[in-house]
Amino acid sequence: MRKLTIYIGGILLGLLLITSACSDKSTGNDRTEGDYQDESFLQAQSLVVGFTDSLLTEINVAFWRVITDDHRPGPLVADSASATYDPETCWWELYNDAIRGDTSFTYIDSLKYIDESGCQYIPDIGTITQFDYRTFGDIFISNGQETVHVTGFLSAAISGFQLDFVVVDCEAVLQTSVSYDFGGSDLEYDAEFTDLNYVRDDLYSGDPVYPVSGGLPLTMKITNHSWDGSPTTYWYFTITFSENGYNVHAESGDYFWNWNVLYGT
Repeated sequence: MRKLTIYIGGILLGLLLITSACSDKSTGNDRTEGDYQDESFLQAQSLVVGFTDSLLTEINVAFWRVITDDHRPGPLVADSASATYDPETCWWELYNDAIRGDTSFTYIDSLKYIDESGCQYIPDIGTITQFDYRTFGDIFISNGQETVHVTGFLSAAISGFQLDFVVVDCEAVLQTSVSYDFGGSDLEYDAEFTDLNYVRDDLYSGDPVYPVSGGLPLTMKITNHSWDGSPTTYWYFTITFSENGYNVHAESGDYFWNWNVLYGT
């Protein structure tokens, strides 16, 4: 994924979080509202917002593959780059790999354009009915003090280009591993968008576009390594999108949290 480096840090500057005050009230599933200043929650909150915003960025990259005036389906230039097309399956495969200093990476994007008659060799926004987009990334960074390895895969089916709303169905899997002296962490994400709706006319604005409805179930596993052990925590998120931002409902152990994130903050 081209935006995988965003996941590593997991922090988006200027993020506006609207959280309810901590309380001891319980929900119907017998979970208690957690402490919004708890260190483990703050880590998970930062990671899940970074992950979600990066997925939304990757969807914008997918839209760019169709909307841009430069209809070359080829990849960004790197040390090694190639673009191949299979007329039987309609898939373009775009391959990049490179080594830059402490970093080595591989990106593989697969693109399929479809209209009512079948394959489109080059996308035509006036007739395209569906765009299938798959992207894989593998990044390795080692500077002698810290080692980071990130792998991720995203698969999206995008339809409705001739209607008022463009619909995105998408799933993504991401794994990151960070190690350094006396510690490190492993992260695993598994997410699946359901009926993510974008206003079709917004795609032509040239600005980042955001969904106006839809949901994202997401699971996250965090293992923090230290000299005295490697505890693992599991987090379960339900993310609900609206016109101005998205709501996050988080659960872990016996606790839950809720907060809102505004787009573009």
